[in-house]
Amino acid sequence: MAAACSGADKKPAPGTSGLQASPAPPTSSSSSSESATGPTLKVLATQPTTDLFTFDTAGTETVSGGAVSVTLTNGTTVAHELRIFRLRDSDFNSFKIAVGQNGAAVATTLADLAYASPTVAAGKANTDTANLAPGSYALVCFLTAPDGKTYAQHGMFTRLEVTPAEALPTGSGSSATSTSSAAGGSGASASSGSTAPSSSSSSSGSSSSSSSSVTAN
Repeated sequence: MAAACSGADKKPAPGTSGLQASPAPPTSSSSSSESATGPTLKVLATQPTTDLFTFDTAGTETVSGGAVSVTLTNGTTVAHELRIFRLRDSDFNSFKIAVGQNGAAVATTLADLAYASPTVAAGKANTDTANLAPGSYALVCFLTAPDGKTYAQHGMFTRLEVTPAEALPTGSGSSATSTSSAAGGSGASASSGSTAPSSSSSSSGSSSSSSSSVTAN
């Protein structure tokens, strides 16, 4: 009991409360690291009506080129896939019309396949990396619906623009410039300081001159 009392009476070190530190709250480091690694494209397969299927990109219409993290989440009750075609003439509407009229067979005559996901079951998701060069693309699902048409012909047809990869931030260069400027400012101050002794010498010279004049008189 004496030992217990002794521990209880012990005072906390200065600057601390004496209480055990609470665990840090969760952070969004995962999302930050994801954006830091490169561009991402998240696609949700949806079925607004019985006969209509769509790809929802949450408003994303443009991504930077290079290695793009692509996630397909299947929010419907049937399996889907995601194929990304780079359009040779950048004419999305003509490509969509041609596929709508002729099906998947015509796709490779007008565009080049840049990425194809595996088949994703209902309620599941898949993430891969696609290497996308700048250009105009079409996101489609060419799996066959119960009526014999592809799901692209049922609405799973979305446009995507890929822009040149973003350049590295130039903040470090600006900092260097600012530092140089600051150094220049210090140099200016030093110059001012070196001027002061000249003035002082000049004043001393004037005083000596005046004293000499008085003595001579």
